[in-house]
Amino acid sequence: DVARSGRIGADWWVAIVVELDEGGNRTVLSMERERGLSLPEQLERLRSLGKRFDPEAIVVEANAFASFVSDEARRLTDLPIRPHTTGTEKASLEGGVPSLVVLFENGKYRISRMTDRDKAVTDELLHELNHFGWEGATVKGRGANDDCVMALWLAELGMRKPRRRVTSFSLR
Repeated sequence: DVARSGRIGADWWVAIVVELDEGGNRTVLSMERERGLSLPEQLERLRSLGKRFDPEAIVVEANAFASFVSDEARRLTDLPIRPHTTGTEKASLEGGVPSLVVLFENGKYRISRMTDRDKAVTDELLHELNHFGWEGATVKGRGANDDCVMALWLAELGMRKPRRRVTSFSLR
């Protein structure tokens, strides 16, 4: 999830790196959540994660301001950026955010909680997952934030098409 402002109190920048194995199991290799990053800082974090994980795809939200970030990332790096404009499909039971429920229920996601940092960051993801649900005809976070959930869903979108390598990460 790209942040729209570098000010403290601004949106959260979230990057989740997920690896998919041949059995369809997903392992969250890394998760970063930061507030107040400027555009150059966001792009530098993106470059750093790209170098560290060599992903097959980096799905970046392309709604509103986020399209500027994805455009700049494509212009300034050689990373495999895949912009995604989020619409009503995020509420789809088959492929939207609700489809993550089945993957968690079937034990298809593994999340590292080995360090205190892992626990702090993934606690927010788990909190957001537990506060995500239906409101009328749409699905949305009912807590203060939904950035981690949306970043995880975007990473999932990046893994749905056949890839040579199975590491994907999302920036939302």
